[in-house]
Amino acid sequence: MEYGNKIVDLFAGPGGWSLACKRLGLDEIGIEFEKNAVATREANGFKSILGSVTDYSPGDFPDATGLIASPPCQTFSMAGKGAGRAALDDVLAALRYLCFNGKIPWGRFPDERTGLVLEPMRWIKQARDWGRPFRWIALEQVPTVQPVWNAYAEVLREFGYSVATGCLQAEQHGVPQTRKRAILVARLDGPVSLPVPTHSKFHARDKTRLDPGVLPWVSMAEALGWGIEGRPSPTITGGGTDTGGAEPIAHLSRYPMAMRSNAQPNAAVRDVSEPAPTIKGGHDTTDRVWFSGAGGGAQDVPRALEEPAHTVTGAGSATWVGERPSPTIVGSFRPDVVAAPGWRGPGDGPRQNAPGSVRVTVAEAAALQSFPPDYVWIGSKTKQHQQVGNAVPPLLAEAVLCAVTGRPFDPDRRA
Repeated sequence: MEYGNKIVDLFAGPGGWSLACKRLGLDEIGIEFEKNAVATREANGFKSILGSVTDYSPGDFPDATGLIASPPCQTFSMAGKGAGRAALDDVLAALRYLCFNGKIPWGRFPDERTGLVLEPMRWIKQARDWGRPFRWIALEQVPTVQPVWNAYAEVLREFGYSVATGCLQAEQHGVPQTRKRAILVARLDGPVSLPVPTHSKFHARDKTRLDPGVLPWVSMAEALGWGIEGRPSPTITGGGTDTGGAEPIAHLSRYPMAMRSNAQPNAAVRDVSEPAPTIKGGHDTTDRVWFSGAGGGAQDVPRALEEPAHTVTGAGSATWVGERPSPTIVGSFRPDVVAAPGWRGPGDGPRQNAPGSVRVTVAEAAALQSFPPDYVWIGSKTKQHQQVGNAVPPLLAEAVLCAVTGRPFDPDRRA
């Protein structure tokens, strides 16, 4: 069963959910507090309200049959200070209070943004109490919010919804990025489940491993047209270390990678900014290799042409771009940098400063979020990067919406 097309989108951001709604023929209107994000939405043709979600209610949208919400993640993000993670017990207690009293106890939270994760439940409860419940619901947040979505699920089942929750890997739905997000989907009058992966998971410990029966994950280099195909991008995020939420994308220059012949190691090499040498049959078919033109790193170890090229990096140390999806894309503290993959321990410093990080433009970061190349971004470069990092990847959003509304998902669609 498919439900009506009127959708309200809370914390709508620059339009990740909106683009997915447009592709699926859903009539969405978004509420967003940040003026640059609203300007971006409007520049791309999406209906928007500039204001706070807290100032509105379901009564302002009586025809809405679906609810979408991606509350701010800064205080919950692993890259932030963690006020939300530390206050998780308070959030769960406040959820129970809200369900009994109909109000969010804002005084429980030192950082008001933490309490915003409860706004979707306020809307859900009010719509139900007024006799016009949302027919379906889709919620998204960082993985640390999964316990909150699980608590939501218990309440929603009492309200008569079928509910599914869990963490989705963005690269398993065609996004060239290993972004992981906690998802809740719920619907009335029928069962619901999380979307089925259409692409392989990226297995960091065995980069050659691909899940059977699905498409390969999309590499960062493939998505950006850098000619190095082997991995998705890191997660794209929107916060910052002191301001909360940022999960970095590190610096990556495109030019030091080069090609040479093993048979003639002293022969002239070609930078990736130049046309490649002629690839021909004959004695040197397997002699051509990728290597770093910068020198001084693991990428100096040659790779055969049938293998992914090394990461293109200005520092001569990134070796991952052609081998995997990108890490999370972030929105502040060097938002133009995709952090090198790998675990960062306490005291290691920002991931964006790690060797092998990659610098990206706004358009490149947006591509790693699966936005189309003609998408318009408004505001300063910093504000644009922040919007990109805060956005829901449209391909992931589309997969979720297809699952909750019963519409078919096209895994071949590329943003």
